[in-house]
Amino acid sequence: MTNGQGRWWRRHPGALAAMGGVLMTAGAGSALAGFVPWWLALVLGLSSGLLTAAGTALWERHAAGVARRAAWLNAVAQGPGPEDAAARGNSVLAALNPEERVVGFNRLRDGELRALLGWCQGAGPDARRVTLVSGAPGAGKTRLLLECADRLTRAETVHGWARRDREAAAVAAAVAWERPVVLFVDDADTRPGLPALLAALAATDAEVRVVLAAREFGEWWARLRAGLPREAARELPPAADVVLGPLATTAQDQAQLFDQAGRYFARRFHTAPPAATLTPPHHPAQPLMLHAAAAVATVRGQTGQVTVDDGVRRLFADEESWWERSAAEAGLTLSGSALRSAIVAATVLGARDLDEAVALLGHFPGLPRHNPDAMRRLAEWLRESYPQRAGSWLDPHLPARLVERYVADQLAASPPLRAAVVAAALAPAP
Repeated sequence: MTNGQGRWWRRHPGALAAMGGVLMTAGAGSALAGFVPWWLALVLGLSSGLLTAAGTALWERHAAGVARRAAWLNAVAQGPGPEDAAARGNSVLAALNPEERVVGFNRLRDGELRALLGWCQGAGPDARRVTLVSGAPGAGKTRLLLECADRLTRAETVHGWARRDREAAAVAAAVAWERPVVLFVDDADTRPGLPALLAALAATDAEVRVVLAAREFGEWWARLRAGLPREAARELPPAADVVLGPLATTAQDQAQLFDQAGRYFARRFHTAPPAATLTPPHHPAQPLMLHAAAAVATVRGQTGQVTVDDGVRRLFADEESWWERSAAEAGLTLSGSALRSAIVAATVLGARDLDEAVALLGHFPGLPRHNPDAMRRLAEWLRESYPQRAGSWLDPHLPARLVERYVADQLAASPPLRAAVVAAALAPAP
């Protein structure tokens, strides 16, 4: 996309109208006073009319462009994560978010990238305006979409990421560009607004293409298609067009991916690459899990043999230690188990504002529920600890597969924590 800069009269269209007014006044006044011949006054008057008309037209065009851009930004984000997607502090977990781009795009995915990029740019026989990208958790779906978006930027193709609960508005904002536009929808299977987006797309013949990414397009997708009007369902492929399998299946390939990721994380954290060697798992690990093990080995300076499972355990052990240090610096005197409960509450349930966050945390064990000031400071600490998803006050934006594994371990080990999650989920909103 271009940045909208141009000639001064395009950036300040009101100046043309003002100049026209000056010329009109000068021409009329000069003719009346006899300062200039009548024919010169006529030229000045005609020039003023043309400049005023041009300035008015440009001003109207400028105002329409401002309104279009505002509607676009309200419904469409620049990326899949928060507006400020930088990892907070030195959190290794947050550095594993795909939009951080710590690990470079893997050339082994070039085939899938070419297919997706070609479809986005209208190449090939598929005339449908919706395409599907699927893959197991941690396979690299978001990273693929990010790379595709980067290539679209270079090609000056308008594109963006539909905001949650603003999906239909995103289509309307895309239509307003009156040129080809690509919309990305990550985690499509978690979007209540997806049917509205697809219905809005079916209602227009604009050159708007939509990329949906999800772990799978099975039963939920079949139900959604069946519930849409025939015109909308016709746009939808029955199954994923791009399927991401394991990036490396052999022990040697997985070890190479581990070593490569270690070098990337060494640059990110300004340290030496790890001297550790990966012991490949029995079943091929997804790229995210290999990256997590490599990041931990790099930050810890590990040597010898390491495993993916051990790397993930150490990752969260380090995060827990960071939580305790960070909370203490914020004046919160809470045990490690209490902080784990708070993190589970934030990642599983989230909150729309501070008051809802305080009410949510009140259900969880070990937290100072009878101290309103401490509860508010805890909620604010949770919000500041990690980037939050766009549109949410408290909903940490972190790699889903890793967080799911951590939360599952915590819930399995603590019946009181499981009960608290259920109670908080069923409680009425404050």
